[in-house]
Amino acid sequence: MKKRGLVLSVTAIAMAAGLMAGCTNKQAAATAQTEAAADTFNPDKEAGVSIEELREKLGDVPKLDGEVKLGAVAKSFDNEYWRTLREGYGEYQTKAAAAGCNITIDVTSAQGENDEQGQLSIVKDMINKKYTGLLLSPISDGNLTPGVEDAKKAGIPVINVNDGLIANADSFVGPKADQNGELAAEWIADKLGGKGKVAIVIGMPKAFAARHAAGRLLLFWQPEPCRHGSGHPLCGLLDG
Repeated sequence: MKKRGLVLSVTAIAMAAGLMAGCTNKQAAATAQTEAAADTFNPDKEAGVSIEELREKLGDVPKLDGEVKLGAVAKSFDNEYWRTLREGYGEYQTKAAAAGCNITIDVTSAQGENDEQGQLSIVKDMINKKYTGLLLSPISDGNLTPGVEDAKKAGIPVINVNDGLIANADSFVGPKADQNGELAAEWIADKLGGKGKVAIVIGMPKAFAARHAAGRLLLFWQPEPCRHGSGHPLCGLLDG
């Protein structure tokens, strides 16, 4: 399977540049596909392309003809992170309108961070409504794979926005999870003066970013073999 890097691919780069530069069997099979793909695509190990590099390479984005309607699907707005992302989508839509671009972004989420089927249903509904493109932040590393397959058949480009990985998405946009974990660990260590006890609360370990950021936090303080045992979701990540 040919994998994509961070913010690469012709179709997705055009869409990403517009956003960032200015103007029960099928599900089990999908999960297995994503887990296999994780061996070949790891955002933490890709060189990637920064927003600044994209802007320099592509230059100004020309004004778009007609309406562009994007569908953004987050995990759950119960989490402050996803509420902040929603605010960012709204700010971009306002700036695009001020620049004379007719771009709308409908932002929604699942009912909770364990509502994998509900999130998939939202994606399929957006496909049926013929959105121009999809910005997807999956709950797990596989629950939206069937929806992305349908989007591809309909000619709708998909950008995987952070957190869970989508094996068949056109592109991935997001931070490096291991760097997030390291930066958080350094900040906490500095605040504690290098001494003290720290609890790591990972939340639901279904998504790549949650597992790897927590793994790096653990590695920062405990470089020795994982004391939790080989079956723990954090163990086995420390050599990545």
